[in-house]
Amino acid sequence: MPCDETQAQELAACILDWRDSDSELSIPAGSAEYLHYSSLPFSYAAKNSEFEILEELLLVKGFSENIFEKIKDYVTIYGEGRVNINTTNAAVLFALGLDEDTANKVILYRAGKDGLRGTLDDNVFVSGAEIVPKLSQAYAFSPSQIEQLNQVAVSFLAVSSNNFLIRSTARLNARYSLTVSSVVRRDGRIIYWRED
Repeated sequence: MPCDETQAQELAACILDWRDSDSELSIPAGSAEYLHYSSLPFSYAAKNSEFEILEELLLVKGFSENIFEKIKDYVTIYGEGRVNINTTNAAVLFALGLDEDTANKVILYRAGKDGLRGTLDDNVFVSGAEIVPKLSQAYAFSPSQIEQLNQVAVSFLAVSSNNFLIRSTARLNARYSLTVSSVVRRDGRIIYWRED
């Protein structure tokens, strides 16, 4: 079942309350703090600090295994809260507030004239200030789309990343496999490691 706007706002509020240091609800109905978590059959406290691993979302009120599986490849707990426009996908750009047409044009622009990612003609944004001008030169946008693109670029977008997810799978015959997932900082420091 898709998440409606009210449910999405409640999930967002529950995440805020999980991370904040107070016991006040972000929104009066639908959010959760200590009283909710302590009343569960297997009670625990709200964390009141940053997430340490992504799977911690499963402890937050409203998050099911199904919701987690749907979003886990689109969210991160690492970084400064901005999304790299040069590497993100259209779904994330849409979630940040761009309409579908604008999000798709960002992806098309990055792919260059041949329309293929990872080739020599790919376009890269070098600074946040050039996002709107370069896209406006390449495509026609309505005034509302330009305003929307400006707002998202200023509030949520970056042009580089400092943390990288690396996932590697080794297989022996068809029976045995091992997947290693890690998050590595640009300086080479490993900040997360998991073997499945």
